[in-house]
Amino acid sequence: MGGAAPLQSGAAQAAFCAVDFDAALAFARAALGQPVRAGEKLASALMGPLGSLVPKAWRPIDAPTVARAIRRAVAEGRPGTRVLGSGEMQALGRPEN
Repeated sequence: MGGAAPLQSGAAQAAFCAVDFDAALAFARAALGQPVRAGEKLASALMGPLGSLVPKAWRPIDAPTVARAIRRAVAEGRPGTRVLGSGEMQALGRPEN
């Protein structure tokens, strides 16, 4: 049995990882974005000139990148449970050149 699912909390992630799947893929919901807050608007404005200083795990990630990451992660067929965070999704979902 295998599957893919968004995780919305640490408790959900722990429960997901506790199930004995042959192969399972999950991704952190927070990595996909949340409602915009005032501080995030300021951060977004600064992101252009300072974006390379922000850790990948904190950078915004667009839907096509998420889709590529999930498709590639599933195609890898790794056994066991795997949780993708934003940084790993961005690396795995990078467009091919």
